[in-house]
Formats: sequence, C-alpha cells, structure tokens
Amino acid sequence: YTSGTTGKPKGIIRDHGGTAVILHNAMKYVYNAKAGDGMFCTSDIGWVLGHSFIIYGPLLMDLDQFYFRANPLELLTQVSIGKFSRETKVFLSL
Repeated sequence: YTSGTTGKPKGIIRDHGGTAVILHNAMKYVYNAKAGDGMFCTSDIGWVLGHSFIIYGPLLMDLDQFYFRANPLELLTQVSIGKFSRETKVFLSL
C-alpha cells in the first residue's frame, strides 16, 4: 500500500520486469557501467531513486555499491563530488 501524494492508503501493483529492464538499460547506456565498476547514489534508500540506483541497478550490472550512512551534504562538505568521483572511480547518481 502507498499513500502517494493524497495521504490516503491505496493498493498498487508494481511491474518489476519492466523496472529491471529500464534500470539495466540506464546503468548500461546512461552511466556506461560495466561489471566491477562502483556506484554511489546520494538518494535515500527509501525513495524510488535510492533503491533503484543503490540496490537493484548495481545488482543487475554486477557493480560495487557504496553506502554513505548520513546526510549526503555531510559528504559534500568534506570532499568535492568531482574529486570523490575522480579519486574513487565511482559513478555518481545524484
């Protein structure tokens, strides 16, 4: 069940097959990701972007997954996002 934007709980059906195809294609063609690459997503894992690009997308492409357990802004104040990406060779999804 989800409350969505209305605040009223309602049942939903999510098509996982199509989601997997889209995520695989996004990882392959948008991020040019290959097995063994790293992926870091600053989204919260509870949001669709978060679980899509923190869990499912990297799993489909056999990528290393990086987690930062805090406010992403804390990471950005400690090191620049570009420097982080260059030095770790990690793909970033903001």
